Amino acid sequence: MITEQRKVVHKGRAFSVATHQSHASSHWLVFLHGLGCAKESFDGVFKTELAKKFSILTFDFVGFGDSDKPEGFDYTLEDQAQLTLSLIAQFNPDQVTLIGHSMGGAIGTLVAQELDNLSGFINAEGNLVAQDSGIVSRKTAKQSAAEFEASGFDTFLKILGESEEGSFHKWASWYAASSKSAIHRSSRSLVKWSDSGKLLEDFNRLPNKAFIHGDKTDISHLTSSFEDVDVFSISNSGHFMMLDNPAEFYDRIERIILLAIR
Repeated sequence: MITEQRKVVHKGRAFSVATHQSHASSHWLVFLHGLGCAKESFDGVFKTELAKKFSILTFDFVGFGDSDKPEGFDYTLEDQAQLTLSLIAQFNPDQVTLIGHSMGGAIGTLVAQELDNLSGFINAEGNLVAQDSGIVSRKTAKQSAAEFEASGFDTFLKILGESEEGSFHKWASWYAASSKSAIHRSSRSLVKWSDSGKLLEDFNRLPNKAFIHGDKTDISHLTSSFEDVDVFSISNSGHFMMLDNPAEFYDRIERIILLAIR
């Protein structure tokens, strides 16, 4: 695995984006992390068969992990999607498969609309409708910026740290490294997009798409609205499938991709 900072230009400004990469083919798998998370969400992929067959890119969105955290940035899903497109273009891939988790699934839905070399899109419990903006993003979005910076950020960080869910402890470490502005503004954008219904419409229009979820997650509000979507559950898993059951999570991704490129 290669760790590298990449310069990405957006709206006339250059941002440093932290990446993890491995190179195996001209077909790239690009993993997009969730709200308050980081590229390390997907570190397990570099130990799988996927890394032997495909090139892998994971990275921190601007405002998160080891990437730049500019205070004046808008942190909208649209801006993150454009930065993602610019980053992907630097690798000159022949084919791209996007895998987006949570907020990354929403951003990935926007990215997928503009990728001419898209081979497939795998949405891992990514936001599509209003019900997907649960207590985290919606509660954050309802706070003013001042309220969130003064107490909201630390309150949620404490909740994560005290949780009995092991995956939440890792989330806490990534959340703590995130920009407070990035969390707050991203939450507002995520809620706005989820409430609009446009993400579901855009997702349904995509070819070669799949939706994967933890078997502990209720997605009954989505399944009746899906159009030509392959849906798979990951056993013994909640929202953080890649942490709860990484072997099955990455095996399922490999099966989806190999079926799509036959």
